[in-house]
Amino acid sequence: MVYNINNLTKLWQLIGNKFNTLSLRKYYSSCYVENSGWPNRVWSDSVNNDESFKEISDIMISNSNTSVFSFFSSKEELEMKNFIIQKYFHEKSTQYGMEKVLDEVYEINTKIELVRVTNINDAELWCTTFYQSFRYLISEETVAKSLDEIEYFIIKKEGIVAGTVMLFITDKTVGIHSLGIIPDMRGKGVAMDAMKVVLNNATKMGYKLAVLQASEMAKNMYLKLGFEEKYLLKNYINRR
Repeated sequence: MVYNINNLTKLWQLIGNKFNTLSLRKYYSSCYVENSGWPNRVWSDSVNNDESFKEISDIMISNSNTSVFSFFSSKEELEMKNFIIQKYFHEKSTQYGMEKVLDEVYEINTKIELVRVTNINDAELWCTTFYQSFRYLISEETVAKSLDEIEYFIIKKEGIVAGTVMLFITDKTVGIHSLGIIPDMRGKGVAMDAMKVVLNNATKMGYKLAVLQASEMAKNMYLKLGFEEKYLLKNYINRR
């Protein structure tokens, strides 16, 4: 769980540093990018009182760019704090922190290619494909400023653009983020095969652990690949 949360928060921190918007406080952190839908959030795994939740809500009111509050927790802890959280926030989405030891190689039956973004033209295509997949924007500037430290890939099936994935490495842990498939390519096994390519490559590179945050819709696919659920990530928007 620690490696998983560390990978995700280090990713957000890197982007915040690139745009000089990272704020690290005792119980929570925040960052944002103008004209982008990501990361743009406040996050915490240790907020535990009414005053701190209110302070986060106030920050989000004062800066419309920090539009999401992400809270890492166990199900039991969320239930204990839910009465406070509901005073200030509406739940937007739930994600499941999942991880897998990299100890096997998968057979892949279709031709899936991961093309790494290396220049501004690639960044433009990646951002366009990402938007088609998720319906929110990661700016080209965000990708261009971070492509030396974050591995952005365009997924192609038999030469046709199918989706996106982002990899971020911390120590021997590979974080898998932004795996999305455009509508025309869904239902064809592209996401599963792309994940197998990612995991096979990570194993060959000597990484020890793969981590990700799955939506309810995608969770079963990751379970089939051997991932285990470790924690909940609840995303909230302001109630006030």
